[in-house]
Formats: sequence, structure tokens, C-alpha cells
Amino acid sequence: MIDLVPDETNADPPFDDLSQVWWKTFTLDKDADRLVMEILETTAGDLDMYFGIGEVPDPDMLVAQSATATALEYLSFTGIPANLPLWVLIQNWDGDPDGDMIKYTEAVIYSEDAGNLTVTGPAAADTLEPYDVTVSWNVPGMEVPSAWYGLFSILADPDATDAVSTTEVNLYRNNDDVENPSM
Repeated sequence: MIDLVPDETNADPPFDDLSQVWWKTFTLDKDADRLVMEILETTAGDLDMYFGIGEVPDPDMLVAQSATATALEYLSFTGIPANLPLWVLIQNWDGDPDGDMIKYTEAVIYSEDAGNLTVTGPAAADTLEPYDVTVSWNVPGMEVPSAWYGLFSILADPDATDAVSTTEVNLYRNNDDVENPSM
């Protein structure tokens, strides 16, 4: 959890005084298929999230931002190279003067199969003909509330190396599916 007071100079870019925002830097030690950063819960009325390259947040190195008029911001990228200094910055644009709780999560998805997502479809499909795929998952340790992120690609045939399509998968567990009233 992050506790963050509102940026006193929120009319200025968030980079004007880094002591008024929350930020961190990180480096991936190997190439990633996907990187997700998301604010899942907060008591703030409006947060903004920024992502960039470098050792410290810098507007000249900004890659993307999620700056809606709400607080639940989300960024997702594919094909993130290793050994590149990265940063994420969160600005409390409108919140409680005493500070707001922010549940922030990030996930790095690598190409290895974790065995918790299964995608099935036809062995073959005619060109330009629609087909169905079924996505199944098994993430037994998923807490309430939490998020799980994945990625899958569809290939033209088992020996192909280039994907026909790639799909990002986001799963959210907001409450229990079944409750046992006797417990």
C-alpha cells in the first residue's frame, strides 16, 4: 500500500517537485512479454500515473501516462527489453489533505508458461473464417481483492514463430464466488 498526500502544485506537471509524488525505478533482468501497472483501489478522488525510461522521472523520457479524471489508472505494455532503467510515478491530483491509501500493483509477464492459463481452439481454421478459442485459468492463491495478468498468442501452425494475434488477459477477483454460511 502507498500512502500519498495530494500534490500541492497539481496544476504543474508532476515532475516539478518529485517529493510531492510517489515514484520508483526498476530494471527488468530479462526481456518481458508484458508489463502492467495498475491502481486497484484508493481513497483518492483523482490519481494520475506516468511511466518512462531513465534513472529518475523526467518529462522528456515519458513513454505513456494514464491521467483520467478518476483514480483507477492502468498502463500495459508488451515487448519490454531487459536492462533498461524504467520508472513509474503516481500523482495524487485530488485527495484527502491527510493522505490517501493507494493499492498499486505491477506485473511482469515472461514467455515461460506458468501452467495457470490454458487456451484451446481448433487445430486448423479456414482463412478469414471466424473460430472460437476457450480461455481457462487456475490461480488458486488469488486473494480477494486482487488482479492477475497474462498474455497468449495464436500461431498459424505449431511450427510457426510469428503470432497471428496476441491477446492480453486481465483477471480480477473482487469477492469470493461461493461463501459457506456455516463457516
